[in-house]
Amino acid sequence: MSSLEFAAADFISNFEGFRTHAYWDVNHYRIGFGSDTMGATMTPVKKGSTESKADAIENLQLRIPRFIGVITTQIGKLSWMKLSQNEQVALIDIAYNYGHLPHSVVWACTHGDRAAISHSILTHEHDNKSINEARRKAEAALITETA
Repeated sequence: MSSLEFAAADFISNFEGFRTHAYWDVNHYRIGFGSDTMGATMTPVKKGSTESKADAIENLQLRIPRFIGVITTQIGKLSWMKLSQNEQVALIDIAYNYGHLPHSVVWACTHGDRAAISHSILTHEHDNKSINEARRKAEAALITETA
């Protein structure tokens, strides 16, 4: 696993927290670090599922490249390659949390600068009744730290 993937897994796990038992979250049962699949087998989470922390970490590590793929599809490989590791970690985290990059973040990545990307992330700090406000601020800070 690359240093980017380690950094992204660390960032995500700090915000997702870890749960050994399945719980309902918006549209799926989730487990571990907010995943709807378990372990290396990517078995779908069902009511009553349980998972060890080691299996959850493995699952998270396996899922990160999928989100990098989502991001590069949305913003293009060239835009992705121009970003620093911190910027990439921030985008991986928001894509992990939403399942994709929000449209405003995609626009900022392809048309703006670091300040625009940071601002576009902050515009989502009050989504879902502000449950992820601190997370959006931390992502935005990662973007501006690279400036």
